[in-house]
Amino acid sequence: MKQLLLLSLTISLLSACGSATIEEDKPQFSSEDLLWSLEVLSHDSLEGRGFGTTGNLKAQKFIAEQFETLKLEPAFENGYRQAFQYTMSRRLRQRRFPVANPGKDLSNVNDTTLWGGNIAVRIKGESEKTIVVTAHLDHLG
Repeated sequence: MKQLLLLSLTISLLSACGSATIEEDKPQFSSEDLLWSLEVLSHDSLEGRGFGTTGNLKAQKFIAEQFETLKLEPAFENGYRQAFQYTMSRRLRQRRFPVANPGKDLSNVNDTTLWGGNIAVRIKGESEKTIVVTAHLDHLG
């Protein structure tokens, strides 16, 4: 929940920075928008945004869409998402995706490789410095 609140606050702060002056190219953001984002990201349909779940992928897409709406520059050459694979072995695999009758040594729990992803944007300053904002969705627990 702390990560969800931090992400929502980050999105709202970025939006607020973009709406300090009223210009057509600057996004506007309200407390209703923030509440809506919190409701979406905390909804049961996102399955707690657990790694390797459909809900995690939905959360990634939602956050990327919000960043795109805010007209923020993707941090990666191929877009907002940094995809990666992770292989869950025995104990972790059993905890996340239980197998019936796993045995004491978990020898019958097969490894499972899943795709995950993080979302990131960069905000270039007037100097050579850049701010990178990320939404880490690679939590395994």
